[in-house]
Amino acid sequence: MSQEKYAVWYATATRHQDIANHFIMRDGTCRFERDFHLGNRFVDYDHAIAIWYGDPSGEPGALHRDQNSHLEAGFDFLTTRVARLLEDEGIDRISYLFALPDFDYSGKVVSNGMLHFAGHVSCDRPNSDWLDDILNDM
Repeated sequence: MSQEKYAVWYATATRHQDIANHFIMRDGTCRFERDFHLGNRFVDYDHAIAIWYGDPSGEPGALHRDQNSHLEAGFDFLTTRVARLLEDEGIDRISYLFALPDFDYSGKVVSNGMLHFAGHVSCDRPNSDWLDDILNDM
């Protein structure tokens, strides 16, 4: 297990393409980075976690895997913590989750009308099997 801290954004929009458009890179940046003033920060998209909670037709989904067949068990380490964070804010359904590991965001911009900054969560992420094999051989 490794302890990780994630900066978390979510959406409740019903059109997947509207959300996806925020991450299309143009001239080295995207709307997500511009709207949340991340232009001078390194955003590690290779290690970001993006999860669609809702149905492809656009319906938002429940926060918990036992109530949402679109959520995979492998992401429970994150989705369980995010569910608690959002429920504390009175949110029980979302369509999209975007989480950046080891990214500290002060929340100067809380929402751009589509994506909303939820805050930070810390969680224990299970190591992958191949990493466990390497660590056990050391």
